[in-house]
Amino acid sequence: MPTSDDASETRTVRVQMQTLLATGPRAANPLLDLSNRSEVEELAARIRRMLIGRWDVLVSAQKALRGMLIDQGHEARAADVFSPLIAGYVALTSEEMPSQQRLAAILEGCQLPPVMVKDVQRDCDVCLSILVNRRVVIFETIGGKLVRPTQRIRDVIRGIAGSDLDVETRQALIKQLEKFGLRPVWKRSANEWKLVVATSEMNTGMRRLMQGTPWSSGGLKDVLSRLPGAIVGQQRVDGMSQKVVELCLAEELIAPDFDGGYELPAAA
Repeated sequence: MPTSDDASETRTVRVQMQTLLATGPRAANPLLDLSNRSEVEELAARIRRMLIGRWDVLVSAQKALRGMLIDQGHEARAADVFSPLIAGYVALTSEEMPSQQRLAAILEGCQLPPVMVKDVQRDCDVCLSILVNRRVVIFETIGGKLVRPTQRIRDVIRGIAGSDLDVETRQALIKQLEKFGLRPVWKRSANEWKLVVATSEMNTGMRRLMQGTPWSSGGLKDVLSRLPGAIVGQQRVDGMSQKVVELCLAEELIAPDFDGGYELPAAA
């Protein structure tokens, strides 16, 4: 079995096969009987035709079930695994979209693993924290002189999202971040900033930022897509169309984390 690290572990499926005991019970399954091949093929064709005919039911049920699983506290990955399977059962047993109460009863009957609440930091949050806290060299003009201070990406994004920069300075900072595979984007329709992250393994800037992390060999798209509001797509970064994940910029990422003051007792 190939080894895997913390990043690739979430993208692998392990299958363990064991030999049945000679004395153990072996119930006959007619679907596995080679002498019934024609009947099995006929049954499979009927099921296929049925699912195609009820495709709208399957799609609607999958969407509704996924939302219900998320509301119950299941991780998005678990909801993506369970919802299509249960939606297939719904489509096989219902000609029309069942009610919300019926779907809830089906979920309860499936006896899914209980939601385990753990006070641990998720890998997607860790990955984003590592990314925005990396220090990079940023060129700036201060007092008419060109300087190149080392700054956290988090602080650069805060400066870009701030309201005290002119258009030219803001564009210059965005272009420099694009060299690292990052592009802050102002979404006029949503009236908020987004962060576009290039996830292609061929992006040299992002590869530099991810060096020494569990995602240095890949898996960046998978882990960042688990963040709330993340959208996987294709956008232009550094003048090229690239595979990206568009992230919502949380308030704590944009707002200053330290106002320069200290908590002190009141003067007597």
